[in-house]
Amino acid sequence: MEWVNYILHILYRLWSSILLQIDSKGIWANFLGGLAVVLFLFFYKELFRSNKNLSGEWGVINTVENSDYNPYVSLKVIWKMHILQNGDSVSGSGEKIKDIQLDGLENEFEPTKRESVEITGYIEKNYFHKSRVFINVIQFGQLRKSRATYILKYESDSRLVGTFVTTAGNSRGTSVFIKNA
Repeated sequence: MEWVNYILHILYRLWSSILLQIDSKGIWANFLGGLAVVLFLFFYKELFRSNKNLSGEWGVINTVENSDYNPYVSLKVIWKMHILQNGDSVSGSGEKIKDIQLDGLENEFEPTKRESVEITGYIEKNYFHKSRVFINVIQFGQLRKSRATYILKYESDSRLVGTFVTTAGNSRGTSVFIKNA
């Protein structure tokens, strides 16, 4: 990152020295120097620091922290999701793999009895802090459909962390997405 600061310093000096000759007060020099820095940062972020592709298989661990339905509190729900990214849009599908209760008891679902989900969403690119991923899920449960919304941030290229809220038991909690290799 030191080389970025060096390049920014050189660009600023170059613009300043050229434009100070035109404008003795330096107003235009400062304006155009700042514009050059902003454009450089924009292209640097787009070319070298752009978000990695989310397409692939993801393991998802949801931990319910609050719920109107008491048996859901502290429940960990494990999902397998397949996500496709097209530009800043994401879509996909997935299925519930298992539940892990607070006492450690695991309930793994047979493939024929797994609840499925449909996924849509988008990536919100941010230039001054971490970009966010918004995902909307429709869950096809045994008794009814429910919906969930995830707000996630990149922790690394293969890990997203954030929160979720769902209509299933009016529950909310934390979520971790881990990309399978």
